[in-house]
Amino acid sequence: MRAALSQHEVENLILGLSDALADATDDYRSICDDTAEAEMNYKHAYHSAVIALASGVKITADVRKSTAWLRSENQERGYTILSAAKEGQREHLRSLTTRIEALRTVSANVRGQT
Repeated sequence: MRAALSQHEVENLILGLSDALADATDDYRSICDDTAEAEMNYKHAYHSAVIALASGVKITADVRKSTAWLRSENQERGYTILSAAKEGQREHLRSLTTRIEALRTVSANVRGQT
């Protein structure tokens, strides 16, 4: 059977897990940013291809849509990247809340044992 943890041991465990959680949250935010950038690159390539294929052909709804998208690409790029950053920040806030709640619970349990 394992001996009860001291307050100091609990705090060290929580600090270690908190650091790991903070690192994972940062990694997640980076992935969100990279995903947004990749999505925008894909859309740019796709719409450019649609327009290139339509050269000399009657303008269709797809060509009009692609042309409009390419003309407003910078605005959508900014929106998409900010959306990814917002999602990353939301995850960071969730992880901070979880860390605080865990710290409160464990600290109360350890105090109850002493």
